[in-house]
Amino acid sequence: MNKKGVENYILYLAFMGIFALIVTMAIFKGVGNASDGTFFWKVFYARDPAMLIDIGQAGRGDLEINYNLVQATRPLVFELKENSVQVFEYSDFIDNPRPTSFRFASGPNVIVENKELFTSYFKIYLSASSVKISEEALKTQTCANFNTSEKPEDITIYVESNDAFMAALVESGLSREGFTIADKAKDANLGILIENSDRESLAFYYKKNLRKSERLTCLITNEIVESSSEELFVTNIERIDGNSAQFTKLLGAEDGLVVEAKLNDNIGKSIAKGVINFYG
Repeated sequence: MNKKGVENYILYLAFMGIFALIVTMAIFKGVGNASDGTFFWKVFYARDPAMLIDIGQAGRGDLEINYNLVQATRPLVFELKENSVQVFEYSDFIDNPRPTSFRFASGPNVIVENKELFTSYFKIYLSASSVKISEEALKTQTCANFNTSEKPEDITIYVESNDAFMAALVESGLSREGFTIADKAKDANLGILIENSDRESLAFYYKKNLRKSERLTCLITNEIVESSSEELFVTNIERIDGNSAQFTKLLGAEDGLVVEAKLNDNIGKSIAKGVINFYG
């Protein structure tokens, strides 16, 4: 084999190696999604609502369908388009949208309200003239009943917010009950990060202990519902991304919780009351 032939052979081997690597990565990504159930639920939540919309429109009656997205292992974004339902993994929706889609029948006499939701619970409303979706409003819940009580003087809490007044409001409510307020997350038993959001929703992200975080989330949510007449919507509780700014801000705390909402005084007071009840 001459020199030119050797060079071509080497290029061929390099190309085949790169191609094999790409195929292997794609297979592992697909297997990863399938193994944690994400792929199944993406297909289910695209196909099932689309087929029910077809059935509902054929019946020409009023119909309300409730959906619960918490079965999916990873956060999902649900989008109602003019003639299809699209479901994304949240990470794909942000970085490289690749929806799982399912089409439904559409016509000039039925108005489809295009809308995108990132939520755990939603409703589809069908009538003879329209199709629309909406988040499910918050309701009080029955919180897990296990002992999380501690003496306030034994607990140190770190509070941070992009709204200085909100942080001060929560700190004030906690310190009045005897909790110690830490200046740094690394000195705290519990770190609380409160972030303002434009969405009419309430989102929670936990650092370490899911079971305790679910109880604390439930107590805070119930306080918010009982103290406010405004309709809020909830997303499912997710683990904090280890590479996120949120994780960095809570670094060093024994445990942490991020509360993301459209902030007001009721939210701040409810966060403090929820924490007090958690340790009470």
